[in-house]
Amino acid sequence: MPKDHEFQSQRDLIMKQHLLNATLGTLLTSTLALSAAADGPETVWGSATITIQNGQTVITASDGTVLDWQSLMVAPWETLEFNLPDGESAILNRVLGGTPTDIQGSLLSNGQVYIVNPAGVVFGADAVVDCGGLYAVAGNMSLDDWMQGIDRFELTGEVTNHGNLQGNKVALLGQRVLNHGTVQAGNGLIALVAGDEVLLWESGGRLHAKIDGELLANAAGTGQAASDLSGLAAVENTGSIQGGSVLFGAGDAFALALNNQGLVQANTAEFSAVGGGVVLGGMIEGQTIEANGPVLVLDGAISSTGGLVSLDASEFLQLASGSSVDVSNQGGAAGAFMASSTGSLV
Repeated sequence: MPKDHEFQSQRDLIMKQHLLNATLGTLLTSTLALSAAADGPETVWGSATITIQNGQTVITASDGTVLDWQSLMVAPWETLEFNLPDGESAILNRVLGGTPTDIQGSLLSNGQVYIVNPAGVVFGADAVVDCGGLYAVAGNMSLDDWMQGIDRFELTGEVTNHGNLQGNKVALLGQRVLNHGTVQAGNGLIALVAGDEVLLWESGGRLHAKIDGELLANAAGTGQAASDLSGLAAVENTGSIQGGSVLFGAGDAFALALNNQGLVQANTAEFSAVGGGVVLGGMIEGQTIEANGPVLVLDGAISSTGGLVSLDASEFLQLASGSSVDVSNQGGAAGAFMASSTGSLV
C-alpha cells in the first residue's frame, strides 16, 4: 500500500511555501451580479480577486486557494474563468448550499480546477470546459488533505456530463458517474471513478485509485458477482472519451459496476471493478486495454494494433455474439489477446 508521501502532488510542494504567506479574504472588484458568483464565494485560504464584465467572471487566485460557495452555477451565456499562476497551480471550489453545481456555459482555466459538491455536479449539453486540469467531484474533501496534496474524497452524489470537457487531466468522481458527452485529454489522464471513498494519484503516467479502502489494482474482482446487469451502472459512458491513459473504476455498491456503450480511445485503457459486472460495449481502441472484475461481458468491439488486450474475470466472462477483438498489425508483429476466468468462460 502506498504511503502518504506518494500521494503528494507537485501542488503540495508549491503550497507549503505559499501557504505560510497566504492572506485570507477576497477582493471584489465589482458587484457579484453573475449567477456564477451570486452566492459567494468566501475565501477560506489563499487570495482571490473577482472581476465581472459582460457575462464573464474572472477569478484571479493564488496557488492553493480555497473558495467556499453556497451555489455555483454557470448559465449558457456565461463564462467562469480561473486565472492561476501557472498550469500546475490549483484552486479548490467547495459548494456547500445543498444544490448541485450546474455548468451550462463555459468554464476556463490555465490551471487545475477542483469543483467539490456533495449534492452533485452537472455539465449541460452546451457546456464547454477547457482547463489545465478538471476534478469534478460529487462529495467532500478535507482541507487537511488539500493542503497536503492528497486527492481523497468522500463521495455522496452523481457527476453527469452532457457537454465537452477538455484538459490535460480530467477526473469525474461520485457515487455514480455518467458521461453522455465528450471528454478529451490529448495524451493526458482521464478517470471516471465511483465509490463511497476514493483516493486518486498519478504514477507511471497513469491515474490509480483506492476505492472504499481497497487498492483497485489489487481488489478488482474480489467483490460479489452480479446475476442481473440490466440496472443502473455506477460508471456509464455513452459518449466519447479520448486520452493518453483512461481509467474506469468502481467499488461494489452496484450490480452493474461499469458500462461502456460509447467510444473510448487511449494509449492505455483500464476497466476495473471490485464487485458487480463490467460491460464492454461500444468501441474501445488503444495500445493496452485491460478489464478486471467478477463478471465481464464483451458486447462491443476492441481494437489494439499490435498491442495487448487482457480480460480477466474472477467469476464469469462472456464474449457476446457480434463482439470482436482485433490485435492485428499490418506490416508488423501482431499483438496479444488474453481472456481468463476462474469460473465460467462463454
